[in-house]
Amino acid sequence: MADLDLVPRVEKLEETVDSLRDLPERATGLEVRMGNVETQIVHLRDEMHSAFSAMRGDMTATKVELKEEIGAVRTELKEEIGALRTELKGEIGTLRVELKGEIVAVRVEIAAQGAELREDIADLSRDLSARILDVGTQLQVQIEALHSVIATTREGNPPAN
Repeated sequence: MADLDLVPRVEKLEETVDSLRDLPERATGLEVRMGNVETQIVHLRDEMHSAFSAMRGDMTATKVELKEEIGAVRTELKEEIGALRTELKGEIGTLRVELKGEIVAVRVEIAAQGAELREDIADLSRDLSARILDVGTQLQVQIEALHSVIATTREGNPPAN
C-alpha cells in the first residue's frame, strides 16, 4: 500500500518538476516584459516632464502677455481719463464764463427794470400827489361853498340852486 501512495506522489512530483522547468523561460519572458514596461514608464515620464515644462513656459508667457496687455489698457485708460478730465474742465470753464455773462446780463436787466419801476413809482407818486392836491383844492372850494351856504342860511336867505 505504501507503493500505491508512492506512485501518485511521484507523478505529482514529476508534474511539479515539469512545471518548474518552464519557470526560467517564463521568468525571462517576464523580465523582458517588465523591461518593456519600465522603458515605457521612463518614456512616459520624460514626455510628461516635457509637456509640463512646455505648459509651464506657455503659462509664464501668457502671464507676461496678460501683464503687458493690462499695463497697456491701464495706460490707455489713464490717458483717456486725463483727456476727458481736460475736456470737462474746459467745458466747465466755458459754462462758468457763459453763466457769469448771463448773470451779469440778468443783473443789468434787473437794475434796468428796477430803475423803470422807480420811475413808474415816482410818476405814480407825482400823479397821486397832483390828484391829492386837486382833490384838496376841490374840497377847499366845496368847503368854502358849504361855509357860504351855512352863512347864507344863518342870515335867513336860502341858497340859490
